[in-house]
Amino acid sequence: MQSFAGANRMMLISAAVVAALVGVVFLVKWLRHHVVPRNFGVVEPGCIFRSGRLTPRMIRRVRREHGIRTIIDLGAYPAGTPEEQLMQRTAEELGLTRYVMRGVIGNATGNPNVYLRAIRLLADESSHPVLIHCAAGAERTGAAVILFRHLVQGKPIDEVYKEALCFKHDPAKNRELRGYVERHAPAIREAFERGGDIPDADPPDVTCTTPVRA
Repeated sequence: MQSFAGANRMMLISAAVVAALVGVVFLVKWLRHHVVPRNFGVVEPGCIFRSGRLTPRMIRRVRREHGIRTIIDLGAYPAGTPEEQLMQRTAEELGLTRYVMRGVIGNATGNPNVYLRAIRLLADESSHPVLIHCAAGAERTGAAVILFRHLVQGKPIDEVYKEALCFKHDPAKNRELRGYVERHAPAIREAFERGGDIPDADPPDVTCTTPVRA
């Protein structure tokens, strides 16, 4: 009987330890995204930055440290959710122009016209300094940066694809990104140089809010 009670105590202690460790892990992750911008990086110093979705506090920090004027959001939150509404209020409070572009999904595939619009903004100096992000900052953001570097800066895809690996893109988990970029780069290039959208793709779902100037 005593050994049974002792075993029960050990099981309860073990369960408590596991629960505490799990709690610590979640706390560390929560604190990390409130202290350090999620998956943040510099694409072009002083001009173009990238990240995952940021808390309002982190948006304020990035705005303060890098002078961000424009945000390109590749669908970090579903439309109409409280999180999306909070991001919009934060952008308005800080006087940021914010583009929300929907139509590409978590593995970076979807409507190529979305990337075309994003690349045009990244290439437009009047929008700088600009922050582009998605949810994790790895796949959709990675595809946009690869296409920008390849089509606008003229760098080979082989070279710029390696950059995505430094921002948590894992080709073992997402086998679609590179192939998608290679397939759609020619059409995106043609439309970028010609103007207008890619004709055989859907129009991009883009909303833009600009700050009210006094």
